[in-house]
Amino acid sequence: MPNPLFNRLFCNNYGLKTFTTEVLAGVLRSNQALLDNFVNTVLKIKGNDFLLETQPIYNNGKPDMVFSNEQSLCFLVNQADSFEGGLQLEQYQAILHEQPENLEVYLRYCTQHYNKKIIVDINFKQFFWSDVYTFFEDNYSDNYLATAFIDFLKEHNMDHVAELSTDNLVAINYLNDTLKKMDMCLDLVMAEFTKLFGSPTIGGKQSQERLRDFGTFKQYHITKEPILHGAGGEWGWSDIRVCFAYNEEPTKLVIWYWCGRTHTQYELLKKLVKKQRRVFSNCPGFVMEDTPNWLVIAVKKNLVEFESETKPLQAIFNWLTDTLRIFRNFADKTPELHWNIPK
Repeated sequence: MPNPLFNRLFCNNYGLKTFTTEVLAGVLRSNQALLDNFVNTVLKIKGNDFLLETQPIYNNGKPDMVFSNEQSLCFLVNQADSFEGGLQLEQYQAILHEQPENLEVYLRYCTQHYNKKIIVDINFKQFFWSDVYTFFEDNYSDNYLATAFIDFLKEHNMDHVAELSTDNLVAINYLNDTLKKMDMCLDLVMAEFTKLFGSPTIGGKQSQERLRDFGTFKQYHITKEPILHGAGGEWGWSDIRVCFAYNEEPTKLVIWYWCGRTHTQYELLKKLVKKQRRVFSNCPGFVMEDTPNWLVIAVKKNLVEFESETKPLQAIFNWLTDTLRIFRNFADKTPELHWNIPK
């Protein structure tokens, strides 16, 4: 029976890698025998009574997970939807070599996709998240937390290593054409976006930047940030975004204001949205998403609704420009907020 516990808790703003790492750590810490079995079976390290830390500071490094007991020390570097950057593994190798000689040191690397690494002069092994999935599936299918983690890995395609199929190759043929059409729409609205809110900081002159959140958040977008002055803390981000949202079902065109809860203007923005809600009264797709960590003011429209138009591209352009003007109208009506926009 499906166990959606961690899928419900997951938020893209945490990042898939960070969230998955912390959940794995929580599951392992829940049972000492489970933790030791994971180290023995998946990490291929003998011993017992292991301790587990996430992102402790070692010199100038913060390995994702550290497993240790009196005899052994292991750094585990995790990746999800991305690859290890720069010389990260080599950096951790150097730190491990600085440890006391009586410790057996190990370096491990876990990825979602194929990413072969050759690291010498240390006990190094790499494996996949699918190996972690198999470990829990084969040994702990009756454990509540383990089954929730199994379902989470499956939901995020981390239960297998993706192979390239004929269908994938056919889809690739259409990808470039799809990107060109989305670029055409975003390029058409660029002048209006820039006039109203200033130049995009993501996806403006460099259209390839629009792909940066395509894999993780399934959005193809242009963004201006910060849209509000006063960033602060972990959730201090603010922006305005125009995007094709493939994370929505069905795919939607979305324009939003986004503000994190530690932003200095978060509470005032939330208050003024409620006060000035009539600004968005002519927007059927208006939504306000008030979560524990951020506020989103968005207008959404199903992309399929444009198919019946005589000139779909013109209809998309009209909708985007009209909606952007409504968002600018809201900014003009709320001078109490410190907007980072042209006068």
